Amino acid sequence: MTDTTDSPMSRPLQLMHQLSEILDELAETPMTACSDTEVIEAAKLSEQIATRTHFQGDRAILEISDRGVHRKVGKVSLSNFLNYDLRIAQPTMRIAHMKATARFHGLTGQPEEPKYPTLSAAYEKGLIGHTHLSAALEALDNIPNAVPHDKKVAAEATLGEKATEHIPADITKMGARILAHLDPDGQLVEEKERQQRRNLWINQSRVDGMAKLNGHLPPITRALWDISSRGLGMPPLRPDPRFLFRIC
Repeated sequence: MTDTTDSPMSRPLQLMHQLSEILDELAETPMTACSDTEVIEAAKLSEQIATRTHFQGDRAILEISDRGVHRKVGKVSLSNFLNYDLRIAQPTMRIAHMKATARFHGLTGQPEEPKYPTLSAAYEKGLIGHTHLSAALEALDNIPNAVPHDKKVAAEATLGEKATEHIPADITKMGARILAHLDPDGQLVEEKERQQRRNLWINQSRVDGMAKLNGHLPPITRALWDISSRGLGMPPLRPDPRFLFRIC
């Protein structure tokens, strides 16, 4: 491996180059040398290291944002920079995950605690990936503002711990259970919150004319959709089977 100790590069960049060189060496090493147990461990470590590397990449992206480096290279927004320069396919999701798990700098210039510390710690260790994060963040975002802060903190801690042991679909179910416990009648959600959470995406039509539609509808819009869809002879919207359960 090349020694970069005397290089004028900063230490973080030196370590990134060393990591890249290790991956080059790994690529030349046949996996057939591993036993069954070892190849399973290698696959697990690979996923964990990839997630840990993403977390460290987020630290670099945060520094780019704080310094406004993306504008210096001609990009109008951080999202634009992530998409074109870093080739990140879903920049909006990546930024949302950063806002939830990164240590942003405060007014004194010192890094502050992340918004969701338990999820951040699990992400930093490579114990959860972006899909786990998305499921947990969606569940936490659905908690009404009127819920006391300490209960929100407890919900984040619970989801963060469970996310290291369960698949994303399970995290979605757990989030729904927590929400049903915190607001069993749905009375704590204000109309303003519903309006803020509503969204609708219609993808570009395919060659066959079909287009994907997804989003979150407030109650009145949902009712109007059911009425109009029946008029067009469309089947009614069916409840998501992931949420068909009772609270034990």
